[in-house]
Amino acid sequence: MDLFVYDPATNTLEERGEIVPGLGGETRPLAVGPDGRIYGTGTRRNQVGLYIYDPMLGKVVKDFGAVGPTHPNGAWSRYIMAADDTHAYIASGMVSAWYLVAVNLTTSEQKVLLESPSERVMDIIEQFPGARVRVPQGGGAPNKEYWLYHGEAIPRVNNKPPWPQQTSPWDKAVPKPEVYFGQIDPDAEGNAVVWYRSREDAKAKASEWKSIRIEGVESYPQRINPLSVLPDGRLYGTGENYVGTFLFDPKTDRTTYCGPRVGLAPYTTIVCGDKLYLSGYSGGHLFVFDPAREWNLGKSGPPTDPPFDQGNERSNPRHVGDFAKTTRVGLMHSSALGADGKIYFGGFGLRHYTGGGFGWWDPAALKMDGFWEPLTGYAVQYVAPAFGGRLIVISTTTAADEQNNNRPPDEVKLFVYDVAAQKIVREIVPIAKARATGLIAETAPGRMLGLTVEGAAYGKPGNGVLYGVDVASGEVLFRKTLPRSVST
Repeated sequence: MDLFVYDPATNTLEERGEIVPGLGGETRPLAVGPDGRIYGTGTRRNQVGLYIYDPMLGKVVKDFGAVGPTHPNGAWSRYIMAADDTHAYIASGMVSAWYLVAVNLTTSEQKVLLESPSERVMDIIEQFPGARVRVPQGGGAPNKEYWLYHGEAIPRVNNKPPWPQQTSPWDKAVPKPEVYFGQIDPDAEGNAVVWYRSREDAKAKASEWKSIRIEGVESYPQRINPLSVLPDGRLYGTGENYVGTFLFDPKTDRTTYCGPRVGLAPYTTIVCGDKLYLSGYSGGHLFVFDPAREWNLGKSGPPTDPPFDQGNERSNPRHVGDFAKTTRVGLMHSSALGADGKIYFGGFGLRHYTGGGFGWWDPAALKMDGFWEPLTGYAVQYVAPAFGGRLIVISTTTAADEQNNNRPPDEVKLFVYDVAAQKIVREIVPIAKARATGLIAETAPGRMLGLTVEGAAYGKPGNGVLYGVDVASGEVLFRKTLPRSVST
C-alpha cells in the first residue's frame, strides 16, 4: 500500500512509496490516534490488517499483520476505523458477518466485540479521544450504538462518553465549508464551477453561495464500454472506470456529452419497446432512459437549481428499482427479453454474498421480482433467450456456496428458466468439472452454443472449448476443444 502526503501550504503531493507490503483492499481508512500517530487498515487476503505510521519519524513503526476473523470471499473494512490510547477498532466483513474487532496496541491481543449480519454493515464514528459504533439489528429493530473505549463496547444510553473530557486538536481547526457539487464535473467545454459557503453562513437560510469558476479543465482519452443502439439509431455509451456518458449520432457524426455517470455503473443495457434499460453496479439498480427526451440525470444549475432526484418522474434516465432486494446481487451482468414482455437479468453478489441472482422487470406493470436460492453456489454471468424468449438460459461460474459451508460445487451448470412456468425447469452440465459455462448464444431454435474453458483453476488459463446443448431436452450435442485458451 502506497502513502501520499499532501501539503496545502505548498499545494504539493509527495509519494512515500509502499509503506505496508502485502496490504491492499478497496477500502484503506486512516485514523489519527490521541498520540498523534496514524492508524491504518486494509485487506490481507481473507482478513483485515492493522499498522501504525508515525508522521514524525516518517515510517511504519508497527505492523500487526492480519487481524480479526477470516472471510471466505475476502475481507473488507468499513470506510472509518478508530483508535484510542490503548486499542484500535476495525469493522471487518462481509461474509458471513460483520465483526467489530478491537486490537490491543501494546500486546497485539485482539478480540471481537460485536457482530452484525453480513448484509447489515456497522459503522464506526470517531469521537476524540475514543469512538462509537452503530450496529444494525434484524427484524426492523432500531440500530444499537456503543461507545468504544479501552477495548470494550459500552452501550450508549446518553450523549456522555465514558472517557474523561479532553480538548480535541480538531477543535482548533476551521470548520469545513459546505460545498455544492452539482457543477463540479467539467462540461463538454471543460468548464466547472465549485460552490461553497461557510458553516455559519449555511445556518442562515438567506445566505448567499460563493463560487469559483474553473475553465479549461484538462481532459484525456478513456476506453469506452460496449455501445448500445437506441431505437432512433443513435448509440449510447459510457467510459470505463466510471467516467462520463455520451450519445453518438452516426447520421450527423455528432457526439453529445451527457455528463458523469450518476447512480449506476451499467454493465448490461437492453432495448425494450422505445426505451433503454440499464442495470449493473451497485445492487442491481435499474434505470430506464427515454431517448425521445433530453438526458438530464445528474445535470444541475447552481445550488438554487439542484438536479432532479434520480427517482423523480422528470428524471431521464429514471431509477425504477433495485434487484438486490429480491436477488441479492451486487452487480447485474446480463439481460434478455422474454416472450412474456418482461426483461430478465442475471448477476452475482460481490461482497456480502458470493452466489448468483436472477430477476425480471415488467415494463407494463412497472414491477420487479426475482430469486437467488437455487443459485447460491453459482454466480450468474450471462443470460440468453431461447425459443423466442419462452426459455431463458442462465450461464454461471461456480462460487462459494453459503448453504454448503462456503464450499463451491464440483462442477458448473447451465440453468433453464421457463417463462410461462416461472421456474427453473432444467439444469445442464455441458463440461464435466468445469468452473464456468461461459458465453452462450442461440444458433437455432433451442440449440445453444457455448464458449468456455476446461481444466482451469480460477485465474489460470485453460483449454478453450466450444460446446452445443439442446435446452429442450438437456442433451449435450458436442464438445470441441480449441487450440488456444480463451477469455469469457
